Amino acid sequence: MSEEWIDKSITLVRGPSGSGKTTLAKMILDSLGHGMMVSADDYFTRPNGEYHFKKSDLPAAHESCLSAAVIGMQEGKPVIVHNTFTKHWEMEPYYDKAMEYGYEVVEIVCNNTFENVHGVPNRIVQMQRDRFEL
Repeated sequence: MSEEWIDKSITLVRGPSGSGKTTLAKMILDSLGHGMMVSADDYFTRPNGEYHFKKSDLPAAHESCLSAAVIGMQEGKPVIVHNTFTKHWEMEPYYDKAMEYGYEVVEIVCNNTFENVHGVPNRIVQMQRDRFEL
């Protein structure tokens, strides 16, 4: 695998809350040694690390995540996006931007069951699992 291909890749790490997306994204970033990772959760994380989720802000959070990924592609960096992406249509904007910037898309599904770090209620996690499209 050439370095150029790695630099022109966007990896979409998807799965329900608590499936290991963030952990895997960090491992990928560490193995590459450069690049960036982004998620919609970044929007809800304060500079001190506290997480403050507000459901009504989800559209803005996803727009912010996509914008950050686009900036990474404009800079020619490998980009790792770790979001639930339970439905295929949720990934479409990333595929569209990847095509626009000449990036290859790698899609990874996480299906583990760990305690989720954001305190998502079990019933919501189960809803995510129930609607997840492979």
